[in-house]
Amino acid sequence: MDDGRIRGHRRIRGAREGTGTPWKPKKLRERQCLGHLRWLRYFGTAVGAALVGTVAGPALSPAPAHSQTPRVTVVVVVDQMPVHLLERFDDLYVGGLRRLLDEGAVFTRARHRHGIPHTGPGHATLATGTHPSAHGIVSNNWLDRATGAWTYAAGDSGHPIVGGAGEGRSPGLLERPALGTHLKRAHPGARVIAISPKDRSAILTAGHDADGAYWFDAGTGRWVTSAWYRQELPDWVAAFNASGRADSLARREWTPLRDDRAYLRSRADEAPYENNGEDTTFPHDAPAARQGSGWAPGFVATPWLDELTLDLARAAFDAEDLGGDATPDLLWIGLSAGDFIGHAFGPWSREVQDAMLRLDRALGAFLSDLDGRLGSEGYVVALSADHGVVPMPEWAHAEGLDARRVDRESLTALIRPALDRAAAAEGVTEPVLAQLAYTGVYLRLPGSLAADAAGRVTAAVAQALRNHPRVADTLTDAELAAGTSRPFSEAFRRSRFAGRSPDIFLLGREHDLIAGPGITAHLSPYDHDVRVPLLLMGGAVRPGRFGRDVATVDLAPTLARLLGIPDGNFDGAALEEALR
Repeated sequence: MDDGRIRGHRRIRGAREGTGTPWKPKKLRERQCLGHLRWLRYFGTAVGAALVGTVAGPALSPAPAHSQTPRVTVVVVVDQMPVHLLERFDDLYVGGLRRLLDEGAVFTRARHRHGIPHTGPGHATLATGTHPSAHGIVSNNWLDRATGAWTYAAGDSGHPIVGGAGEGRSPGLLERPALGTHLKRAHPGARVIAISPKDRSAILTAGHDADGAYWFDAGTGRWVTSAWYRQELPDWVAAFNASGRADSLARREWTPLRDDRAYLRSRADEAPYENNGEDTTFPHDAPAARQGSGWAPGFVATPWLDELTLDLARAAFDAEDLGGDATPDLLWIGLSAGDFIGHAFGPWSREVQDAMLRLDRALGAFLSDLDGRLGSEGYVVALSADHGVVPMPEWAHAEGLDARRVDRESLTALIRPALDRAAAAEGVTEPVLAQLAYTGVYLRLPGSLAADAAGRVTAAVAQALRNHPRVADTLTDAELAAGTSRPFSEAFRRSRFAGRSPDIFLLGREHDLIAGPGITAHLSPYDHDVRVPLLLMGGAVRPGRFGRDVATVDLAPTLARLLGIPDGNFDGAALEEALR
């Protein structure tokens, strides 16, 4: 069975060189035909006509390829990496981050420009080159006002998990094509793979037409996929799951990589407010020692998760023959350990510093492998992050900043009375409901309520929240639609998507956190949450440090320029100064 799949795979690769006919399962072909039609409204009339041709006729003609088109483009998305993590430990990096800083194009003033910096929107923005107002992934979850249920950004009950259990997953809610979709239209036969510990990270970077998206099942400790992409787990992923690599890493104790002096730029090791007050100091027990055979949930909050992810990426290179011919391929790699660790310990912890130092070394080994496979001129690697993070407010307060941990109940206590009073003033007798998300308020008002009356009810709730001493501002959907120019209104407009975004966007104070104890998060358009690294390196990249303001939506059009992809209706623009 394995040999047959390998031979079939090589036939596909041969077809890219004109020696055969590419094969895809019938269901996948049918789904992709529908997917091609879906994008007509985004590509414009002329390109849309060309896309109709891809369903039954010749492929979309690529734009002139860059003179140094890479055989493989690798995009690394580090989950929860505020730019200061790159800057604070610059002199301690000796591996992959060191190479990117020394040999790459470094954009020192890059940021996400949307207002809700969550994992889903961050990955979708990097992959599509558009803001959430276009791609539709406004948050990790949003309220379905009709049912009162929360919708998950990658949820899809119609496409079950392959290789595991749980609710189905797919990119069906992503409203714009990802870079991989553009690549396949421009270069038929291109391979597109996405690997990340988080399902939404893998799926939203892979997009609709990828050859595979794989993520780590924290219930079983194994890698899985969705029936959207394939009906069976590929043999190479199944073999990786059976190799024992994850089980081996789960038996590893977490001790600091460097001596104590290296960690003096981070805060003291012990802090009662981190990790819910449990296991707050080094060394940290191995997940398998702490949790036995149920080690997987604890494993994700260790640096070994990134090592495992990069190992699977190596396996993908071999099994998918990435870079095996002149047709460019695309590999997305999500490194999520820092997010799990960062939420628990905060960005100024020794745990986060150690995780970054270990990521640097693991990434260095991976780049060395790419050098051996493709030569240093044969690939381009880009690195960015889906979001940053606010420091633990207890630490920030001790450092002299105006920082507080804000109890959500103090906000809901203002919402309910204001909503009831405003609804009664409009003569509403039916139930009116409100749901407080971390970044805003969703209202469920009667459909019979006139639009102007609904606007007055919403405005009353927004005003009540502005009376909270730790709320900096609230902006209603109607105000954003009308073009209000208050601080951060443009960022929130970029996170506004009809039917998905909140009725009221909530802006806390800069260093506050609206969350319970023992964690930190990324909920605002302030710099600590949206300023992220943006680096590129490879034969087609001009090294240097570039200090102008750029955005994460600029990454996809930059890579499209390298890959000979036609205009993708991006919100961003190619970073031409970084291209040779």
